[in-house]
Amino acid sequence: VDDHEMEITHVIRGQDHISNTPRQILIGEAIGFSRPEYAHIPLILAFDKSKLSKRHGAISVLEFRKWGYIPEAFVNFLALIGWNPGDEREIFSVAELIKEFKLDKVQKSGGVFNTEKLDWINRKHIKRLPRDVVSDTILELFELHNLRFKDEEMVKKLIPIVLERISKWGDIEKMIEEEELNYFFEQPEYDSENLIWKKSNKKDAKKHLEKIQTLINAMDGDKFTADLVKEAVWDYAEQEGRGDVLWPMRFALSGRDKSPDPFVLAEILGKEETLKRLKVAIDLLTESY
Repeated sequence: VDDHEMEITHVIRGQDHISNTPRQILIGEAIGFSRPEYAHIPLILAFDKSKLSKRHGAISVLEFRKWGYIPEAFVNFLALIGWNPGDEREIFSVAELIKEFKLDKVQKSGGVFNTEKLDWINRKHIKRLPRDVVSDTILELFELHNLRFKDEEMVKKLIPIVLERISKWGDIEKMIEEEELNYFFEQPEYDSENLIWKKSNKKDAKKHLEKIQTLINAMDGDKFTADLVKEAVWDYAEQEGRGDVLWPMRFALSGRDKSPDPFVLAEILGKEETLKRLKVAIDLLTESY
């Protein structure tokens, strides 16, 4: 009765409702209602090909939004579970899906809810967003966790680094909680031993950092890009050993085993902050021997 009063023309539902259909058609005909078109689509399956349920961690769509998935990406992902346009395309806007979607292209077998695929699709949609939307979103997340930059230019330089490492906005919150980005906002703390590359020693590490300090000090602060920093330091690193030179430089700037390369770090931090952190590392090495 509800379907009739709302003038429903098409009923699209899961294949587990096929058995209900004949009875509903007969009831509708007995009452004198017009028959809607019925379409039954495959169920969404868990990773083990069983019906998706709470025991597999099936959760509300609102949770996915809270974790930082983009609505358009989530719709894109759901549309591709059991359907494809007949070619290699996988990334669609909602408008493109409306144009392309045809029921006769829905597959007969169930589709698996693959969170890795969801992450991949969401990552693609994030990259499609306007630059200012991405910048504002990342900045809001930083401010929400009391991480504030000295200047807006630094934020713009950091955005590509962040985008390389995330699939959803929630990944940024995780990075912040695990203090993976703190070194961009404050002087990192570490032991002098961390500045030494493999078989090198503190004396050599200090020598290399002092040379880098001299090379960077001679650079123009207004043209302080990753490429120009690399150009200034690279010949010396090749001469003395890239690991011996670049490891202490990178650790001095980030205080971490894993971080962007030292040239990118230097550009993001700026000339003044880069020189300041190199001095901290040199002083630390001086005090330790």
